[in-house]
Amino acid sequence: MNATAVRANRQKLAILAALVLLCAAGYMLVGVHFDNAKLFQYAMRIRSPKLIVMLITAFAIGGASSRCRWSDSPGRAAESPVPYPPDGHAPPAICPAPGGRSHLE
Repeated sequence: MNATAVRANRQKLAILAALVLLCAAGYMLVGVHFDNAKLFQYAMRIRSPKLIVMLITAFAIGGASSRCRWSDSPGRAAESPVPYPPDGHAPPAICPAPGGRSHLE
């Protein structure tokens, strides 16, 4: 990739990271009463694990979708680490086939 594309991708990534941090801060702080320290600690104790699970889920979904996109790109079939069985039938794929239909349908 050329330097312009790398710079543009880094800029997009920085904007996405800033949006994630802004949304996470909003989730943690909206509707919390700051006047009572015990209620604030309770709200943070409840919301923190939920936020962590949401972020893990988001990264898992994003990683799976990019993996499926990568495996469907042209020329990747020859590089497949899973060999086809001798009968010639393709193994069922987890990622949808190009065109949006699943191999399992």
